[in-house]
Amino acid sequence: MLDPKRFWAEWAESTGAMPGDPTSQLGQLQAMYMQLGQQAGTTGAEFGGMWPSEQGVTSEQMAAWEKKQGVKLPGLIREVFQQQNGGGVRDSEVLINALGGIQPIDTEMLSEELYEDEFPDTRLVFEFGSDGGEGIYLLDYNARGANGEPAVYLDIRDCGELDKVAGSVEKFFGKLLKSSDGAEVDWSEAGRLPVVAREQIDLTGHYHGVPASTDQILCRDDKALVLFARRQVGDEETLTRTVLPEPLSDCSIQSINPGQSNISTLNLQPRDSEGIVRIESTRTSTGRWKNRTSHGVPMYESIWSIDRERLKKLRAELLGTKRAARVEEEESTQQKFEEKLAALPPAAQRAALMQMAMQSQAESERLFQEQFPNIGAPPPEMAAMMQLMQGKLQEMQRRAQEEAAEHPVDPELRKLMDRMAKRFQPDEEEA
Repeated sequence: MLDPKRFWAEWAESTGAMPGDPTSQLGQLQAMYMQLGQQAGTTGAEFGGMWPSEQGVTSEQMAAWEKKQGVKLPGLIREVFQQQNGGGVRDSEVLINALGGIQPIDTEMLSEELYEDEFPDTRLVFEFGSDGGEGIYLLDYNARGANGEPAVYLDIRDCGELDKVAGSVEKFFGKLLKSSDGAEVDWSEAGRLPVVAREQIDLTGHYHGVPASTDQILCRDDKALVLFARRQVGDEETLTRTVLPEPLSDCSIQSINPGQSNISTLNLQPRDSEGIVRIESTRTSTGRWKNRTSHGVPMYESIWSIDRERLKKLRAELLGTKRAARVEEEESTQQKFEEKLAALPPAAQRAALMQMAMQSQAESERLFQEQFPNIGAPPPEMAAMMQLMQGKLQEMQRRAQEEAAEHPVDPELRKLMDRMAKRFQPDEEEA
């Protein structure tokens, strides 16, 4: 059962963790909200402000919002907003807008067709919060009317996806905050499987003295790799178990915060991403566990290490010496290209990038023709669209040629560009 008094995440400054670390996201965003709220001053004061804050919203401010928007706030929202005006939801990545920031969707700025197909009256749909990433949560009053309980939708705008996630606000948060007595990830299983590699890192220095660490164990189970990970930051703990079917399509090595950290990552991306199964268990602030299982995502997992050479040896073991050498050569080429490109003036950089784009396009077309030599003419309904695309490509090629004439690429950079264009060629094992 939901406890409205334990609804909001603690309002704290950022822990200073590395970018991309989900454990620091709420702290970072709430610190940003505090700054934005101070800058906004009295903007939206009649509703308690436009940006989340620790100060609660009064009954009078909620009534003013309802009068302006013409809908009634859900009971749960009324209760928790009396404690705090929006912000991060405890034990989740969800961020709720301040009352003044809960606004009707703007169909002129967004995909009007997508919304009109789903909602009979778009004036009864309001932006409500976010999932901490690209997803936007919406409140939809269409089903039960302006005075009824709204349904909750998730709008992934970059992908044009719109999904109903719950029939009511209470059901949405009930599911979001559901917890169990124990973790579904069985850490002891890592000790029963053949171990391929293990990496343990003390991350305390990245969290301003807060005790933090990561422990990753890569195992093999039949024709798949299984990566176990334990991340601890202070009292927070997250366990994951990810099945990564072999073979792998990518094993690139990257640096985290170059110049600021000595940590590198080895990315493990299967060719069959649909076969990925990830179980995540996070210990909540009450000592219980939130468990969730996903299929096909994330598209890859990463092993962290302070020893880059050890990651290279692991890559060779996973890919084979020949493929690993090819991947390392590609990474070296990419680094040299980026260094030479950064040394050029902006106009010359643009010319080089346009030329490389055309080279990559030509290489892709050549490989496609080799793979499908007798594909024939496109169907009539696609012919016009393909002709339009071809016209745009020809215009890009013309501009690239003009740029190249004004800013010729030096021979060494051209060699690097040629090598990078050939990355489209399949491995011998894949051919």
